[in-house]
Amino acid sequence: MSKRKNINTSKDLPSFFQRTTNLRSKRLRTTANTTPQGDDINHLWAKTRESVRIAFTNLLKQVNQDISKPDEMLLTPEEAAQKYEISLFDLHKKNINEYKVKFRKDFIALKNKNTNFARDILLGVIEPKHLAEKPPEELYSAEQKLENSQLREKELKASIGELLPKNINKIKDHTIVSEKWGISRSLAEVDDDSE
Repeated sequence: MSKRKNINTSKDLPSFFQRTTNLRSKRLRTTANTTPQGDDINHLWAKTRESVRIAFTNLLKQVNQDISKPDEMLLTPEEAAQKYEISLFDLHKKNINEYKVKFRKDFIALKNKNTNFARDILLGVIEPKHLAEKPPEELYSAEQKLENSQLREKELKASIGELLPKNINKIKDHTIVSEKWGISRSLAEVDDDSE
């Protein structure tokens, strides 16, 4: 029988195996000391919530500089950001994507100087909680709302105008026929014209 030599240390291994063993043990040591942050939803929520607070605070600080009487402010930018973020999280804590989308819409409304939401929050006219609860239609400025309603009316008139004939008498005479594919002239009218 042949005697086998027990390989107990990495010194006894060939050089290739020594390197891979050292790399594996090094990798295991580094990952054992760290937490898995990439896939951890709690870490992702914490990071996103902190980013929202920072962005909201920075925007309110810019508006704060524009306010002529800072003594009238009821909330500091930090307090307002904290209250807004907590209410936004309470509304959308089940879905991080909805949370992000709502924040983006609110942030755009805050940046819009025609809405004055940021100024109103700092002066206490609007509570940060109410901004988080507002539907997207209420975040538009008065000018944007007017423009949107005019566009809706124009589109509605255009769609109705395409379906109905200009001469109402043609509907009574059945010369206009409503078909599956739209409104067209009846065949009886076409035959009468050809004679």
